[in-house]
Amino acid sequence: TEKAPLADALVEPLTSTTTQGRQMLRLDRRWLPHLAGKRTVFVDDVISTGGSSAAGLRLLRAAGAHVVGLGAFLVEGDGWKGALGAEDAELVHALGRVPVFRPNGRGGWQEDWAC
Repeated sequence: TEKAPLADALVEPLTSTTTQGRQMLRLDRRWLPHLAGKRTVFVDDVISTGGSSAAGLRLLRAAGAHVVGLGAFLVEGDGWKGALGAEDAELVHALGRVPVFRPNGRGGWQEDWAC
């Protein structure tokens, strides 16, 4: 939901695997002088599809930040690399990596590292 103090915020649309529907990342314009030209690291909890992280990077760059890293607790599979692109995927530093789990058709699960 839109917050009154952020009515004039920089906005970046995104879709997420954890929330249905379209979302918006917002950055209060009062932060622009603190970001413009600054070396910045974006931190996400889990990178799965890469959509949220890619939107965060776009928002920071729109604010004039120089993004030098993307930190995450976990990355899930490898599918996020396509959403970020090769150059931004190289910025990712995560504490761990887990596969995506898919139904195996026999009532169980199988690891999928490629998605």
